[in-house]
Amino acid sequence: MRPANVQAEMGLLSAALIDQTVAMDTALIPDDFSMGTHQIIWRAMKAMVRKGIPTNDPLLVEHELQSVPGGTSVRQGYIKELAAYSDSAVRAAEYSNIIREMAIRAKTIDNAEDARKLAQDMETPIDDLLDRVEQRTYALRARTAQHLSFEMMIDTFIGNVEAGINTYSQGVSWGLPSLDDAVLTMQPGNIYTVGARPGVGKSWLALNAMLQAAKRGDGILFFSLDEPAQNQVIRLLAIETGISTRVMKQGAFDELQKRRIIEAANMFKALPMEIEDSRGISVETLISKARVKGAEIMRKGASLKVVMIDYVQLISDNEAKNGNEKITKSMERIRVMTGRQELDCAAVVISQLSRESVKRDDKRPRLEDLRESGSIEQESDVVIMPFRESMYKEEKESSPWDVMELIVAKNRHGSLYSPKGLPFAWHQWNGRLQEPQDVVF
Repeated sequence: MRPANVQAEMGLLSAALIDQTVAMDTALIPDDFSMGTHQIIWRAMKAMVRKGIPTNDPLLVEHELQSVPGGTSVRQGYIKELAAYSDSAVRAAEYSNIIREMAIRAKTIDNAEDARKLAQDMETPIDDLLDRVEQRTYALRARTAQHLSFEMMIDTFIGNVEAGINTYSQGVSWGLPSLDDAVLTMQPGNIYTVGARPGVGKSWLALNAMLQAAKRGDGILFFSLDEPAQNQVIRLLAIETGISTRVMKQGAFDELQKRRIIEAANMFKALPMEIEDSRGISVETLISKARVKGAEIMRKGASLKVVMIDYVQLISDNEAKNGNEKITKSMERIRVMTGRQELDCAAVVISQLSRESVKRDDKRPRLEDLRESGSIEQESDVVIMPFRESMYKEEKESSPWDVMELIVAKNRHGSLYSPKGLPFAWHQWNGRLQEPQDVVF
């Protein structure tokens, strides 16, 4: 029998229906609940928190359930039953700790069973066996981390104000001042989604930011789920040296170019950046690998500040019933990963777009073009959508430089720049992305 405490789950959900701060301050994820119905209700409540909708109104919760996966399966009248289950929210923290403990115990049982099967499979290399067991143990241990109290957060903020510290100075720069001004850099605990059609340059945007941040001493981890890591290394070398990727791949470079490439490659070795190209991995394995890679970055004298994922639709989940459910679970876990109780970093999530944008006359992407857009848009703090109008022109310009607009379609930190985006200069041969005033077209 799996460890569970249904009464604690009902008590916490009831508390959230009484006091809206319960859902705001409790860091549980839907999968921590043992009952599927409770997972769905908690997912709806967390969505309400992100939208600024209070959870202490059963009618509003019932309405929100209509827009979350599986919400319509919740028995009619159950929300009202939960609201009447308790008359106070004072034990919410106690209920939360019980639920978290039961979830960790249940997951430990799952991990032990998986470890037993792996150990009995004689084709599993011993290093792989130990690595997977270690990664899953890391993931569980992180769930026991303590959270900052509200009072501690306020004290920290007051201290920063009194000291004249800009709290956003802790963020990681994109390497593009105009974009930093718009979205206030890459802040820990935030998800930055970069969505575009194939060939626009969304991965190039992330790689430019990665290289510039690493050169400033910020630790960056890039998950290349679509291509081999070697391809991303070639792109980084092209950005740094200005030598085209075509020349890189053909090996048709002269002695001067060869020296520049070798110097850049040697410089990369010392930078606090890592590329992981594991394909077909689950979000839990991805986060476990991020912890391991974060330790490697620490050995270079830095801390992991940003995790980049290229791209989110390629994260696997054999238990998900459909793509929407898979993306929803992945984004929720990535959200938890960025929190102070886990990696305390920013996440840059690269996403594919549907074909709807290319069917419109102006071709400009919109939020609804994100594949499985509901969960991606919902979890993202900022959505940046690169767009190049030249891709849809019959006559191509001879210049290697092109204008890439970065459409800020969602921004919890400031203004939107949509549908007209922020203009930047992008070099189509070596992938460099720069402020337009720094380039002669």
